[in-house]
Formats: sequence, structure tokens, C-alpha cells
Amino acid sequence: MRGERQYLWRAVDQEGDTIILWCSVAAISAPRKVLSS
Repeated sequence: MRGERQYLWRAVDQEGDTIILWCSVAAISAPRKVLSS
């Protein structure tokens, strides 16, 4: 898990767009969870 976390942080450092990507993914997955439940 630590290795994955370091990789993610490196990606965020290299590309600020990664944060926007995660936000968009969360925004898309959140409604799906609400609809499925």
C-alpha cells in the first residue's frame, strides 16, 4: 500500500490535473453509489 501511495503522490506532484481527475471520478461514482443503494 505504501508503494501505491508514493506513486500517487508522485503523480500529483508531476501533474496537478491528477487532483481534478480524482475529484471528477468521485463526483461520478458518488451518485452511482446513492442510486445503487
